[in-house]
Amino acid sequence: MKALVGVLVVCIALGLVLALAGFSVIGFDIENLNFAVAEDFTREEYTAEGNISKISMEGGSRSPVVIERANVEAITISYPKSEKHIRLLDIKINQQGESLRIYHDDAQSKKQWQAWGFIGFARLPSSFFAVKILLPSGFNGELSVSAKTADIRGSNLGAFSKFQAEVTTGYVNLGGITANEINVKSTTGYIRLANSQALAVRLNSTTGYIRCENVTASSELSAKATTGAVSLSGVTSPKISVEVTTGDIDIKVNGTLSDYRLHLSANTGKCYLNHQSVGKPYIKIDGEKSLTAKATTGNVRVNF
Repeated sequence: MKALVGVLVVCIALGLVLALAGFSVIGFDIENLNFAVAEDFTREEYTAEGNISKISMEGGSRSPVVIERANVEAITISYPKSEKHIRLLDIKINQQGESLRIYHDDAQSKKQWQAWGFIGFARLPSSFFAVKILLPSGFNGELSVSAKTADIRGSNLGAFSKFQAEVTTGYVNLGGITANEINVKSTTGYIRLANSQALAVRLNSTTGYIRCENVTASSELSAKATTGAVSLSGVTSPKISVEVTTGDIDIKVNGTLSDYRLHLSANTGKCYLNHQSVGKPYIKIDGEKSLTAKATTGNVRVNF
């Protein structure tokens, strides 16, 4: 027993040494990490000049991107600032024409930013470090928001001519959008869109589920996931298309069965229509509207 305890102590000590060595290699600021408190941080604002249609966020695993309507004259970026912990939090904003780029000033800051999401500032919630995109109440133009390693979220976002959100690693949680087009894409992370309406809604996730609730698309609604389930609840559209490689499909449509032509298929799995198992593929050729749901590995459930 003593020998086992001794081995465990040696393993723990070795792990700590390796961790410290790793921090040293990336230049991680452990002293600043340990003493970071809320009082060390303030918020600053950057006001864009002219029209802005594209905003990109680079880095920031602990810093969600939050979109809000606010009492501002122009699109404004509100972000956290700390002189004491500048190596950990050195956000810069660059505007070129209609594009805003939010980034970290140097490679050292990027390393710190990426590491703290897993280890640092555990006492402070991620919302504390949010980068906020403040939109004027009258803004109704085109807007594209992207983030490499950050979540994008916002509710009651209002009207746009076209709205697009894209993340590489992170989730997207949006609601209350009215637009001609709504496009949302995630490489690794889930997508949720709620209480919105558009001519066309397109949702695409490589790894992560898709959830769509109370959404109206007067032209078409499509959702595609490579690995992850797709759930559409309370949706209204004359053309609904869902495709999943690995995962289940669940669709609750506003309307009646007689309204829709159907094509349901599941290579490995079953198809259900109004809670009843049906053959696969299941094809119904009459109806003014269309619904297609295809799963390679997973079940397909459609209810009216």
